[in-house]
Amino acid sequence: MIYDHSAFDAEGDQLIYEFCSPLLGGGLGGLNGNGEATACDGITPNPACPPPYAEASFVNPPYSPFNPMGGNPQLSIHPQTGLLKGTPNTLGQFSVAVCVKEYRNGQLLSVVLRDFQFNVLACDALVEADFITPSMTVLGDDYFVKSCNRLVLPFINQSINNTPLDSLRWEFFINGNTTSFNQDDVTVNFPEPGSYEGRLIVNPGSQCNDTAKIFIEIYPEILADFGYEYDTCVAGPVNFLDKSAILGDGQIAGWAWQLEPGVVDSVQRNPVHVYEDAGINLVRLEVWDEHGCKDDTTEALFISPCRVSYS
Repeated sequence: MIYDHSAFDAEGDQLIYEFCSPLLGGGLGGLNGNGEATACDGITPNPACPPPYAEASFVNPPYSPFNPMGGNPQLSIHPQTGLLKGTPNTLGQFSVAVCVKEYRNGQLLSVVLRDFQFNVLACDALVEADFITPSMTVLGDDYFVKSCNRLVLPFINQSINNTPLDSLRWEFFINGNTTSFNQDDVTVNFPEPGSYEGRLIVNPGSQCNDTAKIFIEIYPEILADFGYEYDTCVAGPVNFLDKSAILGDGQIAGWAWQLEPGVVDSVQRNPVHVYEDAGINLVRLEVWDEHGCKDDTTEALFISPCRVSYS
């Protein structure tokens, strides 16, 4: 599961997120005719007793305020973004508390606490979150998307269910913000190459729903380019110079030159080739990076007597 617990500070102070202990409220009043259920010490207090409130005790290891649900992976919260992640694998009801601490110049100013009840149920697979998008690999509920400099990606809902869908929600976590959609098919604009996460939730808020987790890698643009130098006054070599580049982090991992029609003549970065006859030769270079992103370019090379050319 993934939950966004991020907060906003109007004065721009630093916010730090962490697990903390839930606070006790109410009591057993109202059970078996013992007192009033709505009293401040009742099972449904209205209003609550005044503070201070005692911290809840976790009596069943390995559960604690910092490991409130167990699971694999264990529940965690990102200290800078407030994004809560985990995979509960034990049925039951769990109390989880999140504290956000406000700091200014290293000085703690305030603490805000919110606690939640999470219910983990055995759920028949009546619905299945599913979608398609280009260059996607699926491993269980995890969808891995690779894009080579394509910043605008379509996501086409293909969720499966045995009953009508109540609703669905797309969420994409981009630069600390959550962008949400509620329609079937969406197009998402990512600001720049990088790593992003998201999810598709079918029937959000219901007891039986399904979530597809999305992991997106957008790689920088790769541009194939080359130059050459030759002297055809005398039969001799043509020196090719790779000028390809990646517009961002990364490096070119391979080259494939087609120096004459029909074959790959070289996989070197800067090959040397001798043309036996005068004429026009179409030279093609394809390059790729470590992620498999590719680009190619083709240029006409003129071989004529007694001509020196630079490109």
